[in-house]
This record gives sequence, structure tokens and C-alpha cells, in this order.
Amino acid sequence: MKLLLFVSLLCLFGCSESSSPENKKLGTIQELYPLNVGNKWVYKYIYSPTDPSGIIPEFLTIQVLSSQTFKGVKMYQVSRDGDKSFWFYDSTTALYSTADTNSSSTQYLLHSPLTIDEPFVLQAVTTGSTVDKAILTLAEENTSITTDAGTFNCFHFVETDYKGDLNHPDTSMVDQWYAKNIGMVRNRYSEWKAGVLKEHGGWDLQSYILK
Repeated sequence: MKLLLFVSLLCLFGCSESSSPENKKLGTIQELYPLNVGNKWVYKYIYSPTDPSGIIPEFLTIQVLSSQTFKGVKMYQVSRDGDKSFWFYDSTTALYSTADTNSSSTQYLLHSPLTIDEPFVLQAVTTGSTVDKAILTLAEENTSITTDAGTFNCFHFVETDYKGDLNHPDTSMVDQWYAKNIGMVRNRYSEWKAGVLKEHGGWDLQSYILK
């Protein structure tokens, strides 16, 4: 699965507009995912019966190693179990990643604030008869989540990805829970296979260090 998404903000299937106010309780993207140098999150994988045994690592560590300013943008080098990339904010609403400071390809990681149940298009690309689309939705707020790291008041996001045939794409989901001024607390993966929802496991926050 991924934390991946190349940004092409095209609304392929159309986006609905809402006159309701955005959920200001979410705050800025910096509050939802703080990227201070030295911040570190350790996650433990929680298996489900549908997961292949022994293939997924038991632990995952995400750490902010350093920061630098490139073309006026402050970029943070982030290690995900040794796999390094650069993450950066776009004002107070968006979080992106890129392989290096010279790369033209970016990955849309998270957006805030959002209105509950209003879809936000992270990515929408069509090539011929194929589609690669990702939508982020705020499903719930003020959801209590308990892990080994403690109990957190979280915002529940759902990322839905459509890939493959334009008319019958493969569909997968990532449920994500974020706590303000903490970061990601939990995620769970699922996918539709032959019309049946197949639920997988995901990562639970085990410990964290915030600078």
C-alpha cells in the first residue's frame, strides 16, 4: 500500500461544492502533522486474518532528520525505515513529499481543513482508458483512539483510490486517524475484490518523540 500520490489536481468525475463551513477544528496542516526536526513516530503493524503472514514488517519508524530551504520553500528530510524523501507544506493547507529537491514529481500526502463527508481530490489522472484517482474525505471528528502510545482525540480521514480500467477500476481505501499536534495515530487498509470488501490490518502508534 502507499503513502503515495502524484499531484495532478484535475477533477475527473466532478467535485461537489458545499456552502457549509469548513471544519476549523482541524486547524492547520502543520498542527495535524508537525514536522519539527527530531520528531519521531514508531508504529506497530496490527495484523488481520487477511494479511499474508511474515511479509509485512512488525515495526515502522518515521523520523524528521533535517530541514533546509530550497527555492524559498522549507523542506524536511524524512526517513521512513531508512527510505528518505523530502516533505514540505504548501501554506497551511497541504502536505506534500518528493524524492529530492530537484524532482518535478510530488506526492500529495494530506490536506486540512476539510468539511465532513465532502470529497477532496488529491489526484486525478487519466491515460486512455485507465484512471489513477485518489480522494480524501473527513469522515469523523473527536474520535477516541487508544494504542500503546496512549489515548488520543482524533480526526478520521478516508483516502479512496481508484486504479485501472476507467469504467471498472480497482478500489482500495486507507482509513487514517490523526491527532492534532501529534500526527498519525492509526491507519487501516481495505479493498474491494470481486464486489466483496476485504479488510486488512494497519499501523498503530506505539511511541513518539516531539521536539
